Amino acid sequence: MDNNIGISIIVCCYNSAKRLPQTILHLAKQIVPEGLLWEVIIVDNNSKDNTAEVANNEWELYKLNIPFKIVEQTMPGLSFAREKGIDTAKYEYLLFCDDDNWLCNTYVEQSFNILNKHPDVSLVGGGGEYVCEGKPPVWFDEFSGSYATGQQLKESGIAPRNITFYGAGAVIRKKDYLNLDNKNFKFLLSGRQGKKLLTGEDRELCYAFILNGKQLYYDSNLKFKHFIPKERHTFSYYSNMMYNCVPASIILHCYNLNVINIYNRRSATKNSYYWCLLMLIIQNIKHFLAIIIPYIKKRHWQFLWMEIILIIKYITYWLKNKRLFSDTFNNIRNAEYNQYK
Repeated sequence: MDNNIGISIIVCCYNSAKRLPQTILHLAKQIVPEGLLWEVIIVDNNSKDNTAEVANNEWELYKLNIPFKIVEQTMPGLSFAREKGIDTAKYEYLLFCDDDNWLCNTYVEQSFNILNKHPDVSLVGGGGEYVCEGKPPVWFDEFSGSYATGQQLKESGIAPRNITFYGAGAVIRKKDYLNLDNKNFKFLLSGRQGKKLLTGEDRELCYAFILNGKQLYYDSNLKFKHFIPKERHTFSYYSNMMYNCVPASIILHCYNLNVINIYNRRSATKNSYYWCLLMLIIQNIKHFLAIIIPYIKKRHWQFLWMEIILIIKYITYWLKNKRLFSDTFNNIRNAEYNQYK
């Protein structure tokens, strides 16, 4: 076996001391066949607690003969932390395990086999199941999909071109990522920065792979538990998370338009800012009309008000950013990594 063919598990951490023991326990429980090379990389992303110390002490408990590294990234932000992990990684397949993800014990082996079997697949996604600290609120199950949980596709296999996956538990092919870098791909979106719930970089990477002619794969057997601390299953946290999705909407929509154009040369009108703005307004109104009666019946008053605010935020943001839309769409269309330009 090629010495570079193995899996590097990258765990990005920010003040993760309390979350890491269970995460590392589930990494230590991986059932990995002899000959499959793997390692664990902890990226300490400017933590203010004893994340590095806890990580090292927890791993030593299991006496495993598996390479374990702790590296530091002082620039805050999930994207920067992952970049550091990728630069450090020894192996060709990279598994992004969040600091609150508890991987099933066959995760490493299964994801390795998928990438080995499908050379055109750049990213493999799995499915998360939430585990809440304490008793979650009654509404949580209905809205938990926004926490990187739930089934991402109905069946395992190659994903349709317009489908993207969340980054938790995702496994990517390193050479395909570096190929994007060689073609001057730059993230336009950012991951979480400390307490700032920024979003979108995972979906952006999926779109970049697709535009570079690669495939995504979903496997329902790749399961992990996503631990949700009590401060994150509150309405204020949830609404803040949803509001922070708004700035990413234009960027991701421009990526999606470029992917749609792979199949069908749309008219200039349907790729225009005004057409997309009109569709956004129509879709938001249709969505609101679809939820208003169920939400009233369930007395989801807070969520109903949140949806009204979200619609206002989306439309206001789009009205203020016509130039951002046109520049982003054209830049993606003309990008070096976009083989469909």
